[in-house]
Amino acid sequence: MAKDKDQGDGVGVDIKAMFADYLKSLSPAALAEMVKASGVPVQTESDAGLLKDSITTAIHETIRRDRKEAPFYHERSVFNPRGRFDDDGHLMAPKLTFRVPTFCNGMPLKGELEMEEEIALYNKIRETKTARGGKLKAEIQHRGELNERLLVTIPSFTMDQRGEFSSSMVMILTEIINGESAVTPENMAKRIAELEARLAKQELAAV
Repeated sequence: MAKDKDQGDGVGVDIKAMFADYLKSLSPAALAEMVKASGVPVQTESDAGLLKDSITTAIHETIRRDRKEAPFYHERSVFNPRGRFDDDGHLMAPKLTFRVPTFCNGMPLKGELEMEEEIALYNKIRETKTARGGKLKAEIQHRGELNERLLVTIPSFTMDQRGEFSSSMVMILTEIINGESAVTPENMAKRIAELEARLAKQELAAV
């Protein structure tokens, strides 16, 4: 069952977080007036400031506790936009995982900081592939008959290398998968030059 969206459980509007932000925006004098109107005794602006800090801290602690305990917290992020649950608390399809242990420049990838589109491209690599004259490499290593892992290498030690391979990971992986035939800025420029030369020859022949 989905929780009430007004309860601050991370599924819908977080009323407690909004209230905490509102408290932060108040001056001690304004908070003193608000508390005085509620009947809670506050003698000085200093008392009001301490009360404001205490209330804000308590609210944020409650928010952290609720989000930790809430079974339907959606956990959406740029790496998993749909999250674990939708706004009504329904379980979403799990995020795609790596087919085999996968490493990029020696670092193991866990899937938490990779977009699903990237994981899908990693999983398409079933054999060792290279691109950019061997600079980009995806190597399938077999450790035993069944165990295998994927090692992707993208040169990034120097400023020139980081500049050369500054494309998104999706574009780099697509280039590795497609090899030298991949559509890259360099290949596009070469193709345009070839088409322009062919067109010039045709224009000369027509004169």
